[in-house]
Amino acid sequence: MLSRCRTRLWLGLSALAVLSACSSLGVVTLKPEVTVADVALIKGDLTRQDLRLRLHVRNPNDRALVVNSIRYEVQVAGQKVVSGATQQGFVVPAKGESDFELDAQADLASAALRMLSDSLRGQATAYRVVGQLNLGSGLIRTLPFEQQGRLGGR
Repeated sequence: MLSRCRTRLWLGLSALAVLSACSSLGVVTLKPEVTVADVALIKGDLTRQDLRLRLHVRNPNDRALVVNSIRYEVQVAGQKVVSGATQQGFVVPAKGESDFELDAQADLASAALRMLSDSLRGQATAYRVVGQLNLGSGLIRTLPFEQQGRLGGR
């Protein structure tokens, strides 16, 4: 009976030690929210536009997110229309929010034509934003994100 108690105590303490170690390594348990805060046209023509985007990141975790880089792609009706990556890293505080800028290249003409066509038929156009945050610390170094929905329609 005494050896069973020791075994249970040892298992319990071991579990606490593992959980404590995981928390000290900065394990991210909740995905951050990434939204577009602003878009500015830098230069462009009919076939290609250079944009500067300001993205907003909300961190629901108890640990700060040290982001080395972010890559993303926006698709409209299944076609890639915008892609980009950060030029430098940034930090999002624990339970906090942060904005950052990145440059992007776009082909908005094809997306506009598709949206116009769908709109004339009374249909919404599907969009999808996918990407990943590359973190500078912790056990999990890559956090994918995805958002999808529909634009327009009746």
